[in-house]
Amino acid sequence: MKTFTYKQAIEILNKYFKGYKVLRKFDGIRELSILFRDANGKKWELLSTADPYFQTVEDFVIIEA
Repeated sequence: MKTFTYKQAIEILNKYFKGYKVLRKFDGIRELSILFRDANGKKWELLSTADPYFQTVEDFVIIEA
């Protein structure tokens, strides 16, 4: 089960990506994925899963999509 929540993800996006627009989201028991476009039109994905990496090292990653 993942421990990073959708609410926490939105707080991160609000803090670091002003003017973003969510294009797609998936919030399941084992995975959280939010595809979004920043104010400059660049696509990114915030990802968190139930894998041990996300449970012990960092809560999420943001990658260019």
